[in-house]
Amino acid sequence: MDIIILPGLTGTNRLLGEFVSALAAASPGAVRVSVIAYPTDQRLDYAALTARVRALLPSDRPFIIVGESFSGPVALSLAITPPPGLRGTVLVASFARFPSTFSPLLAAAAPLAPVRQLPAAVFSWLLLGRWATRQRRAALKQELARIPASLLRFRAAATLRVDLTARLPEITTPLLYCRATADRLVHRAAGEEIQKTIANATLIDIPGPHFLLQTQAASCAAAVIEFMGRIG
Repeated sequence: MDIIILPGLTGTNRLLGEFVSALAAASPGAVRVSVIAYPTDQRLDYAALTARVRALLPSDRPFIIVGESFSGPVALSLAITPPPGLRGTVLVASFARFPSTFSPLLAAAAPLAPVRQLPAAVFSWLLLGRWATRQRRAALKQELARIPASLLRFRAAATLRVDLTARLPEITTPLLYCRATADRLVHRAAGEEIQKTIANATLIDIPGPHFLLQTQAASCAAAVIEFMGRIG
């Protein structure tokens, strides 16, 4: 069974190398792991990203989708109207809707957010927390510098507008939600909402920050492989 990873806000595979390696090490057989990256020169909303990913999914073999953070709504949209090969979905530190009563106001302000002016320490505190290391801070800084600030703002605004909660009961394939216990970006209620609304959903807590795949790669990989074993 394939594992297809959908990346976080930057939309690239550059921060996922350790997790991909951990999946390969933890898999009990020949598991094919791939990352579907998003264009960095186009402002694609969630509907367009979902259509793009759907067109790139395997048509001749089963797979699961791992949606990290920003990509959770893409993974959920695919699970709502599942392609033939989809056997299950894993969400990591993600959401069906961003759990904040201020989301509409934040979304309106997102296009003006001073992404380049914010100190790197702010992003480190928010995304890495006490799991920050010099190497992880440098990798995060380099990754953010590669992505146009306007695109980061566009995607951030999209996360604050999306709301798939009304359609979650339509999901019948198994789902695993990996919740970061020290997430400073996505509230723990996001996972609880998904668990309560989807009939075949399981929630597990993994100690770590919002960047769970980057700091707890082995634990996340073990959870994904165990999930695959349960769903066959």
